[in-house]
Amino acid sequence: MDIGEIFISSSKKTKHPFVFLSNKDDEKFYACMITHARRHPNNIPFLPSHFKSSDELGFPFTVVFDNSNLVKLQLEKNHGWGTFIKVGELTQEGIDFLINQLDDADKTTWRVYKSGISA
Repeated sequence: MDIGEIFISSSKKTKHPFVFLSNKDDEKFYACMITHARRHPNNIPFLPSHFKSSDELGFPFTVVFDNSNLVKLQLEKNHGWGTFIKVGELTQEGIDFLINQLDDADKTTWRVYKSGISA
């Protein structure tokens, strides 16, 4: 996995597509969730120019801009949560946007985020 690549999981542990950010260690990594919801203060709108429409061979991605929002959190995920399928990719502009929106204080687990407790 490389920064800016968008994945879905074959497991039910993750429902939303996510953007890979970095490995935490051999078992865990950080990623940002993509959602359509705008009602949460942590959600920041992406722009169409933040998404690639196809891969290097010209095959269209299934996750492209669609009124998409970044959930402004670096969510800790486990590599063992099933098979991850690449379904999209951010442009360099999208990666830069992502990096500029996040800082280390935004790192948390899904359980903590879902419970409403800040990490």
